[in-house]
Amino acid sequence: MVPLLGSTVFPAHAQVQNSTSPDQTVTILAAAAGLLLALIIAGLVLAAGRARRAARNWRLDHEQLATTLASMGDGVLTTDPEGRVTSLNPAAQQILGWSQEQARQRPLTEVFRLRPGENGPDGSPVDYSFKSVLRTGQPVKITRGTILETRHQGDILIADSAAPIRSADGRIRGLVIVFRDVTERINLERKLHNAQRMESVGRLAGGIAHDFNNMLTGIIGYAEILQLDLSDNPQQLQAVNNILQAGEKAADLTHRLLDFSRQGRILSSPLDLHAIIQNALGLLERTVGQSVTLEMDLAAPRAGMVGDPVQLQQAIINLCLNAHDAMPEGGTVRLSTRVVDLDESHCRHSSFTLTPGAFLRLTVQDTGPGIPAHAQDSLFEPFFTTAGHQDRRVGLGLAAVYGCVKAHQGAIKVQSRENQGATFVLDLPLHEVELLAVGEPPAPHPLPGPATVLVIDDDDTVRGIAEDLLVGLGFRVIAASGGKEGVDLFKKNIEQVDVVLLDLIMPGLSGRQTFHMIRDMDPHACVVLASGFAEPDSVRDLLNSGLCGFLHKPYRRSGLMQAIQDAGTRRRFLRGKG
Repeated sequence: MVPLLGSTVFPAHAQVQNSTSPDQTVTILAAAAGLLLALIIAGLVLAAGRARRAARNWRLDHEQLATTLASMGDGVLTTDPEGRVTSLNPAAQQILGWSQEQARQRPLTEVFRLRPGENGPDGSPVDYSFKSVLRTGQPVKITRGTILETRHQGDILIADSAAPIRSADGRIRGLVIVFRDVTERINLERKLHNAQRMESVGRLAGGIAHDFNNMLTGIIGYAEILQLDLSDNPQQLQAVNNILQAGEKAADLTHRLLDFSRQGRILSSPLDLHAIIQNALGLLERTVGQSVTLEMDLAAPRAGMVGDPVQLQQAIINLCLNAHDAMPEGGTVRLSTRVVDLDESHCRHSSFTLTPGAFLRLTVQDTGPGIPAHAQDSLFEPFFTTAGHQDRRVGLGLAAVYGCVKAHQGAIKVQSRENQGATFVLDLPLHEVELLAVGEPPAPHPLPGPATVLVIDDDDTVRGIAEDLLVGLGFRVIAASGGKEGVDLFKKNIEQVDVVLLDLIMPGLSGRQTFHMIRDMDPHACVVLASGFAEPDSVRDLLNSGLCGFLHKPYRRSGLMQAIQDAGTRRRFLRGKG
């Protein structure tokens, strides 16, 4: 075989040998070192970028956290593991009265002072030091309404919680407390609770008074009939008079219950409260004696309003007698007035139903021993008393005042500290009215002759005494035991019935329904409503619909006579019928 040109023929058994020179080795090592250095530099650049981004993010997070804490309405306080304060947000500084510089590194118990002796919801003492959080790492909540002692605001009520601050490895690095001032909210809730409780007691009192008044109507009425029959028997007449006096006292008790429940008198007349105050003090001067001095400072430029002068005068007398009874050793009772404007915010936050505008503020202040704080929430409840002596007045005096004020769309509150006297503040709405003389009696209405009265009442005793009293007064009487029977009898005797004496609360067809059915048959029908229990607004609606009058149970013979006479002047109900 002839080899190709330019080719080198190696023997089949020969091995190829590769060799590198020293310069080439140095070059390769230098290139590798440069590549490694470049990779290290790139890694450092990337790490530095990440560090910068982390630092920037940390700053942003820190700024965002600081902004969040600064804008929070809740106070936020932090401590180190030893319980020393490390920071306060602005809300915490405002509530506590400590600046961040003043509070830092101070013990928590010095800056965040909770009132000792408060108990938790289960009755056990609260751990005010929060050491348990640092010790166990478990968050805790403090009972809403715990008392916090601040530097400048005094004692406030707070709701708060505490939780541990942990590091990334889970170690407790401190404590964070979040708290808020709930004083106003809790006070409003207490006022609402008291108002609801008083409303419930008022409904109960009104219901009791209704049944009691029906019984008293029979007792007083039949006693009056016996009084007429026993005019020639002095001994038995005295016994009947005693029954009447006891009945009148019981009736006064139910009137006070109704005043408290705001279901008593319905009268709304223009009046001058200053004149009522002066009249009330004129009566009291003969009652309180020389040991108590009555003072007046009626500085309000106007005192016109619409209401019940009898109720208001009695309320003033009750307040003064209550102050008198609190000062057995003597003292001073001062009554003062001024005009105040109550805005929408004040009325909205009041537990009473108030309409913004001008109010007459009546203040009744005494120099007695004051009223304990724990008793003030129950002060207006029926039969509640702080008196410690058996000879003190107890009963419904302040409860009736409360009901009177609320019925006049006003408000009442008490301000008192022990050994510093008591002050009752009444706000009553002012009206521009043409004032009438206080206590001016209505013009008499003569009864022109006999008339026919339809008595509708489901209570047998009340219906019977009304019939007996009216017959004794010279009236002809038709009696019905309920609304349906009354409507049927009115329809049958529509030409003869002159006045309808109608009970308000009856089973089946109510007095309201019966009234409207009678008025549908005769738009000029003369109806007098009789009840021992009635909502003023409800009766006013019926009066606006043509009701001729309202008669409170228990009524006396003279009151019944007057009601029929007054009703008769509203319609020509006596047409010479014999």
